[in-house]
Amino acid sequence: MKIGFIGIGYMGHGMAKNILEKGYSLKFIANVKRKAADNLISRGAIEETRIQDLCRDIDVLQLCLSSSDQVEDILINKRAINFLKKDSVIIDSTTANPVSSENIIKICTENNINFIDAPLGKTPKEAWDGNLDAIVGAKNDVLEKFRPIIECWAGRIVHVGDPGSGHKLKLLNNMLSLSYYSLYYEVLTICKQSKISEETFHSVISGSRMDNELFQSFMKYVLDPRKENQHNFSVDNANKDLGYLMSLAMQNNAPTLMGSAAKQVFEKAKFNGFANKNVSELYHLLINKKHNEII
Repeated sequence: MKIGFIGIGYMGHGMAKNILEKGYSLKFIANVKRKAADNLISRGAIEETRIQDLCRDIDVLQLCLSSSDQVEDILINKRAINFLKKDSVIIDSTTANPVSSENIIKICTENNINFIDAPLGKTPKEAWDGNLDAIVGAKNDVLEKFRPIIECWAGRIVHVGDPGSGHKLKLLNNMLSLSYYSLYYEVLTICKQSKISEETFHSVISGSRMDNELFQSFMKYVLDPRKENQHNFSVDNANKDLGYLMSLAMQNNAPTLMGSAAKQVFEKAKFNGFANKNVSELYHLLINKKHNEII
């Protein structure tokens, strides 16, 4: 199978590298990350600059973008769907708006193009190691046909239903993690202002029923704020994902009391100039500035 790849960022670079290492032919369109592009070329990939050249004769178009706006621009405005051959597949690993995905799936069906949504779990390290989680929405036969491509970069594939289901589950997953983050910010700020150290709080929660991998990952940066301990996920992306969640909830007439509260945290942080900060950094910003200067 021949693969086209768009989105060689933090996650996409490693994913594309692993596809090449499994022996597949790969073309890509670069973004601003020239270092990643040069690395893929050195491994045998071909760089294209036009959508129609990328899509010509490929079997799989793999996307790993930042937003549904970017996905719509590539697939609809720049007409990638029209350049793909019949019975090929789009594998979209973007954390996307399910409302947008529904429209894209409809257009793909009309053009005899298959669609798999496969948003990601874990970090750029696992992307490089080929050990990401893939939350997959796909028809059974389509997934089995193209599973080997996903297996290039995923160590765990969870098939959650028909096309579009993966994007919904990814947002619910992110709602949980980002709600935890916003709660951790608040609890730790109260601790600090009450003269309880981060180390003491960490020792109490560790090993209790409230302990989990996310908590330990969060606290690793709190206790040792080096860049390598950050969660490479921006405040802007957190706000975007929770906005998508609000749209999904409204479409299904579901309550969003907790989701709305979490979104308010990241929305205010973005409004106050912290959009490009990593979510890990917000706690240290909170304790070093007046609380209302950030959220």
